[in-house]
Amino acid sequence: MSDLNKFDKSIAIKLLSTNGLSSLGEWIYFIALNVSILSSGGNVLSVGILYIIRPVADIVTNALVSAHIDKFNKRKTMFALDLMNAILIGSLIFSQGIWSIYIVVFFVQVCSSMYVPISIGYTTLAIPKGHLKKYNSWDNLVNSGGFLVGPAISGLILSFSNVDVAILVNSVMLIIASLINLSLPHLMIEEEPSTEKTFFEINKESMVYLKTFFDTKRVYLIFYLLVSLLFVFAAGLNSVEAAFALEVVNLTEAEYGLIVSISGAGFVVGSIINTTVVGNTTIYRLINFGGVLYVLGYFLYSISHGFIVASIGFFMISFALAFINTGIRTFIQFAFPVNKIGQLTTALGTVSSALQMILVAVTSSLSLIYPMRLVLIAVEIIMFTMIIFIYAYGKKIRVSHPNI
Repeated sequence: MSDLNKFDKSIAIKLLSTNGLSSLGEWIYFIALNVSILSSGGNVLSVGILYIIRPVADIVTNALVSAHIDKFNKRKTMFALDLMNAILIGSLIFSQGIWSIYIVVFFVQVCSSMYVPISIGYTTLAIPKGHLKKYNSWDNLVNSGGFLVGPAISGLILSFSNVDVAILVNSVMLIIASLINLSLPHLMIEEEPSTEKTFFEINKESMVYLKTFFDTKRVYLIFYLLVSLLFVFAAGLNSVEAAFALEVVNLTEAEYGLIVSISGAGFVVGSIINTTVVGNTTIYRLINFGGVLYVLGYFLYSISHGFIVASIGFFMISFALAFINTGIRTFIQFAFPVNKIGQLTTALGTVSSALQMILVAVTSSLSLIYPMRLVLIAVEIIMFTMIIFIYAYGKKIRVSHPNI
């Protein structure tokens, strides 16, 4: 077995590089994809379907691979998934019609759904626990750069060239990321050899393990689900975000575009501050601080009547994300067994994705029946209640696990 206790900084640099390239490419791909859909004869509804494809792909993938994902060779799988994504995204150049684009997008999301838990598992093996918070804060900073720079690069490419070039740029980035992944060392936990089992036997074993883990570590799972639900409810709010900004707050399209840029700046500022304070605070405090600011930001946005208050709300939301993301990622790596991280996160991710689909549909539908501002405030009251539960369950965990 590889020496997992020795901290090799070159591994951390390679992981941050692949994550940075993927984050940057994802934004270029996302904007190019929207333009591609509209230029293929689509409309606002056609673009909206993209937001439904993601949770559907997550649910399908998680249901099929949850029990098996921790058994994969992580290095080779990350390489293969990045390479597959590069090929799939590159094929969009030859896609004819909206439905062919949807099919490609579905399989791109399938690859992404598998990549995230495998990447978390590999990172947990490669980075010693004492360095995980710091590493995750830097990972967040790298992603914030993609969030800020990606749309700008995409805009420049589309200004001077076309969608096909933007898609090719993303494919090249993913190929480079896949090659960096291939250069990583093979890390794994050696387990006792087991007898050959069928697909259904492995899935049955997985269900038994999940039940046992829930019975013995229930407080960890509930805490993780509560934090995940903050993002689920936020997805419901985000589904009516543009309509609320333009129709209720009465922002111009230029003002709304500026608010989105301010949001990106908030994420960068939050990530920078996060890297400086993360060594002196606990995972629990990161999540609590970020969670409170996150919900307050949405609340400010929902009661805003003009540009200033709305922009402060957006800044706070993105600023807070840096702390929540670092906190919950590190919590997973501390609280879940490293050889079961993929199984647990994909199983819980299935629940989150299903709830996200329901909440997006419910929030959008209620906004057609009741005043949009009232719907947003009602959702935020629920989110404030969840913050109280997160605080309470976090205190319980801290009693038995002071490192969290």
